[in-house]
Order: sequence, then C-alpha cells, then structure tokens
Amino acid sequence: MVEKYIKFFLYLTIIILINMVCQNHFIKIDTTKTKMYSLSEKSVNVVSGLTEPFTIKCFFSKDLPPPYNVIKQYLKDLLEEYSEYSNNNFNYEFVDPKNKDFHRLASEYGITPVQVQVIKKDELKYQSVYMGIVLIHGDAIYKIPVINTTNRLEYLLTSSMEKLINKVSYLLSLKENINIDLYLSKDLYKIAPYLGLKELPNYPTQVKNVIKDLNKKYYNKLNYNFIDLNVSNSNTEKLNKLGIQVLKWPEFKKAHLKSGQGGIGLVLEYNKEHISVPLLRVINLPLIGTQYLLTPIQDLKDIIETSIQSLLHINQSIGYITSHDTLPLYSSPFGEVSSANNFRKLLSECYDIKEIDLKKQIPLNIKTLIIAGPKTKFSDYELFQIDQALMHGTNLAIFLDKFKEIPGRQSMLLKNETGLEKLLNHYGIKIKNSIVMDKNCFKQRIPQEQGGGQRPIYFAPIIKSKNINHKLKYLENINGLVMLKNSPIEIDKKISKKYKVDMLFCSSKNSWEAKNIQTMNPLFIYPPKQEKMHKIPLAYIISGEFESYFKDKPIPPKEKNNKEKENKTKDTKTNRKNKGITNVVTKGTKIDKGYGKIFIIGSSDILTDSVIDTQGDTPNSIFIMNVIDVLNDKIDRAILRAKTEEFNPLEDVSDSIKTNIKVFNILIVPIIVLLFGFFIKILRNRKRKKIKEMFI
Repeated sequence: MVEKYIKFFLYLTIIILINMVCQNHFIKIDTTKTKMYSLSEKSVNVVSGLTEPFTIKCFFSKDLPPPYNVIKQYLKDLLEEYSEYSNNNFNYEFVDPKNKDFHRLASEYGITPVQVQVIKKDELKYQSVYMGIVLIHGDAIYKIPVINTTNRLEYLLTSSMEKLINKVSYLLSLKENINIDLYLSKDLYKIAPYLGLKELPNYPTQVKNVIKDLNKKYYNKLNYNFIDLNVSNSNTEKLNKLGIQVLKWPEFKKAHLKSGQGGIGLVLEYNKEHISVPLLRVINLPLIGTQYLLTPIQDLKDIIETSIQSLLHINQSIGYITSHDTLPLYSSPFGEVSSANNFRKLLSECYDIKEIDLKKQIPLNIKTLIIAGPKTKFSDYELFQIDQALMHGTNLAIFLDKFKEIPGRQSMLLKNETGLEKLLNHYGIKIKNSIVMDKNCFKQRIPQEQGGGQRPIYFAPIIKSKNINHKLKYLENINGLVMLKNSPIEIDKKISKKYKVDMLFCSSKNSWEAKNIQTMNPLFIYPPKQEKMHKIPLAYIISGEFESYFKDKPIPPKEKNNKEKENKTKDTKTNRKNKGITNVVTKGTKIDKGYGKIFIIGSSDILTDSVIDTQGDTPNSIFIMNVIDVLNDKIDRAILRAKTEEFNPLEDVSDSIKTNIKVFNILIVPIIVLLFGFFIKILRNRKRKKIKEMFI
C-alpha cells in the first residue's frame, strides 16, 4: 500500500516539474494553413537584425473582462517568440498593475485608460482599463495606446518595430539639425480675444515646451526659433510658399484697433526642404459664422513627429496625382464627394505620401505613382512625364474609370477619355468601354415597405477564392473581394512574351460586359442569356522592360501659364527689335527604355471610404495595401499582412450538390439512425436469448 502512494507522489512530482519546465521552454506546432501562430520570415528578420537593445513595456489592467482577457496572454506568447530570435537584444516587460507607479508610468508614456463594455449579473456596465504598449529603442519611443484585438497583432508589432529602428538609425546619421520655426505676428495678440483665441499669447511658450520635450527622444536634433512676423505686401508671396496663414482685419473703432494683417504657422526645415504645419483652422458655419481654432497643444506633438518623419523621408515616398479631378485624398466636411481618406490613412502608416501636380516635375525619389480616377484629359507633356517616370523606374498604380457618373436620380454615365489610354495601349494594356456585371454580386436589402427581399447589385461583383490568383504569395490568404463598377482589362497577347504578366483576379463564369451603359440604377440592369456569360479579368500587374511611348517622337512642349505666355510675348518683341535668332528650342533628354511595374484596374471606386475600412482589416483593404507593397518591393510586408486574413468562406458548390446534401441530412441520416437502432435491438435480443438458454 505504501509503495502505491510513493509511486503516486513520484509521478505527480514529475508532472509538476515537466509543467514548470514547459512554462519557459515549450514546443509549439502550428497546424493552421496560414501559420497564424508562428512568426513570419519578415518578423524574424526584423528582430534578429537588432544590434541595440529594444524594449517593449506593456500596460495591461488586472482581471480584464472577456473577450479582452485573452489578448494579454496572446501578446505575451508572441513577445516570447520574438525574444527567441533576438540575440538577447529584445526585452519585454508587463508592468505590474499593483505597482503604485503603474498609473504614473502609463501616463508618462502617453498610455491612457479606455472604456470597455462589461456584462455583470445581466447588467451592462463600462469599465476603465489599460491595454497599451510602448516600444523603446534608444531615446526614441513609439506608443500603441490600445490593443483591443489579436487580429493583425504581429503585423502591427513588426511594422512598428521596423519604423522605430529606421527612425533611430536615420536620426543618428543626421549631419545637421532640423529647424522648427514658429512664425507668429505679435500684432495678432491684440485681435486674438475678438477671434476667440485668448490662449494665443501663451502659444509660443507652449510650442517651445513641446519641442523641448521632443528633443529628449530626438537626440537634441531639433532647433526651435520664434519669429515675430511682420506681414507686408512685399513678402506675401514668400509666406504663401512657406505655408504661413495670413489674416487681415478691418479697423475696430470700438476697441480702438487699427486695421492690419498678421501671420501664423509652423515650418520644419532640413536640407533645403520644408514642411508647413497649419496652426489655425478657420471654419465657416451657417448661422453661427466664422470660427477660429488653434491646433491643440496635446495634438501638436504627434503632428510634429509625423511631419519630421515625412521631412526626413524615413518612410519610402509614394506619389499621388492630385490634379485632373482625381479621387480626393481628404474627405469633405459635408461628405458630398467620395474620397480616399481611409486609404490615405492606411498608406501614411507605411509611406510618405507626396501630392503630385503634373504642372511640376515628378520627383525621381518616388518608387510608385498612384493615378486614381482622373476625370479630365492629360496633355501630351503630362503623359510624357508619366511615361518617363516609368522609364526611370517609378512603378505605376492606375485606377482608371472608363465612365464618369453624373449625379442625379438616374445616375447618368458619360464616357471618360483621359489620354492615358494612349500610353496604356502602347504598353499592351486596354481597358474596355464597358462595365463588368456578375450574378455573383452584392445583394441589397429592400425595405419591407417596398416589398422586402433582396436586390442584386450586378456592378458590385463578389470575387470568390477560386477566382483569385493564389499562386502569388501576397494573395495566398485572400479568399474573397468585393469590386465596384469595374471595366474589363485586356492584355495584348504579344506582350506576354516580353513582360511578366500576373492576372490577380477575375469575375465569375456568370458575368458579362454591359456595353453602351447609360445608368447605374440597379432597376434598369438585367442579365443576358447564359451562353453570353464568361469569366472576365479585372486586375493585372505587368512587369518588365517597357519601351517609351515617346521613343520616336519629339518631346512635347510644356504648357505655359499666363505669366510665362506674357514673358514669351515680351521676349518675342525684344527679339524682333534686336533682329536676333528666334524660336531656339532646347532639346531635353528622354529615356527610351526602362524597367518597371504597372498595376492596372478599371475602377477607382474600390479606393473610396465605402470600400476601404479605417483599420485595414477587410480583404479589400489588405489586397490594395499588398499591391502597393509589391510595387514598392516590400513583398515580405505584404505576405505578413495577408497572413492574418481571417475571412475563410465555404467553397462554392453547385445547386445539385446542395440538393443532395439536403436530402442526405433530411432523409438518409434519420434512416441510418433507425437502421442502427434496429441493429442494436437485434443484438440485445440475441443476448437475451443466450442468457435465457443458460438458465432454462
């Protein structure tokens, strides 16, 4: 008996010891298709490449309510895995919430509590909790105030780490300091109370304190200057170039104030480049009137940090053409115009967005140029700029609408000719003058007062997994997309031998082309006969050595503005007087061939806020950002982002298979259960007979 107890306690001790060892040294087998619970190659490369200590401090409240209670453990497991690949340069710490300095430390790092819903005793309550982390590398700090989901957590951590590492490396390599100049006319102090800006006289001191605080983590690379601005007609043009806001006011006899003018603005300057930060918002409200609002000091710190990163080009630059009525990057205050505001926010997390006006030259340091939904015609010189940008190695992301919609009850459509068609046709790409309709589409719910049910929106195809090119790694885990008002893409068969052509996705076999379409009203769109339906390619990436459209053509002349035309007229008159040589043309340089990539899709609506979400979690958002990453040679980042895609719909099956499954579930399964019951009953009867025979 004693021997049994000894064995029991011995086995129990062994089990406890094994568990204690496994807490710090564990083996994990990730059986998920996307390896969701294992670090990606990108994350391993970032953390293993650390040459200086990197610390993550985690501020989480004790006893978090569900579903937030699992986030802390998931984060801990993830950070533990990071540390295994870090060569001892990666550290993490979960600050004990019982620590008396917990709240003070969290506040110093900019981590504030958030309100979450809690259900206790069938009652809905709100609880204030901490769920934030701080990344520290040298003197540089990057905070993530709230982590309320495990989705995309690895991507968030790795991209934040990479951003902070790049920032520190860049700051340490700076040869000169960054100048931050506050331009402010002291004359504005007199009028400030009448504009509702009583805090304006204290603003310079507050800005100085912000810069002083920032200097602690920017290695004292920031020089602050206050400039008492004297605005005059002679320097107005210079102030406009610097982005300084100028205010003019009339005479206020009651307040004994003379008429005058003053300016305000913050300018960051480094290496002959500058970025202006507007400090005053002027809002015209109906009935209320004009309101003047200063940028809050608590927001200014983040704005300056973002501006510094953009000024130093810490992130890769990406161009966005803002002329030719392209899709606006910023949402309208009244929301009457569609915008790419959410897309801009997601893009700015990884890239510096440069707004490009083709009246000026396209910078050569831009890796990708985005052209989204232009509605006016490009001049030959502007097309020449785009063509030569491609020849120089700038990749193109083109979202081109073949129709433009005229607002109204019937949503009338007009053909949209931009001139880009000439370039694309030369490169072997054709966007057809039609809209792709698909029976596999988004279904709109009809209100009960209108009869109820669903209405198919044929111009919003649902792209299912089988129609997405999963051979491409950055699309491997994307299992569904929703498109909107797409035109078909046709690739010249001859170029497939010259270039690498990747079809990204296509519509279903139940789709068709709507030609000569005049309205997007779903009530007037009907599917044709089944035999006219087929799969239609909707997006491509073409890469290779492209030949310039202007190879055997002269360089088109640049369009001149009114001032240039006036100067030209004066010069011509002068030449006539002097009888000198006129019409002298300086020959510019052009490149006839260049390697690049072109992403092409026949819709800009897929970039609008109605399709792209703010968090970047939907398949459409992940797809668009992955395409941009691929064009910028960041395919490892694209693979990491797509890894966390959790949209996994069931595979599509035919109606006959669905019917067979229903029949099987309704009829066959009950019959099998009945037969099994009869079989068991027969066995029991036999057993009873045997027992009965033994005793009789």
